[in-house]
Amino acid sequence: MKAQTTRRAVMAGLAAAPVAGLPAIAGAVVGPDPIFAAIERHKAAWRVFEDCCVLTDEVGSREAGRTITEADETAYEAANDEEQEALQAAPRSNM
Repeated sequence: MKAQTTRRAVMAGLAAAPVAGLPAIAGAVVGPDPIFAAIERHKAAWRVFEDCCVLTDEVGSREAGRTITEADETAYEAANDEEQEALQAAPRSNM
């Protein structure tokens, strides 16, 4: 006698298929993903960069009655370099 396959049995099998691969995926992820640390480094670098942009803004400085100093420019360049370096961080997870 031939076994009959019902639509309900096929749907149940399809629903369980993604769950069957979970143990293999769970074993591949070990520890926290380093991208989260890279995101936090970028956020910190961006805050410093924004602060330095205010110092080197010619219009804002003129309106505030201050001059842009060499130290302001140096801080801006260092913050810009740090922010760009934080953007280059690549995720190392395999997901």
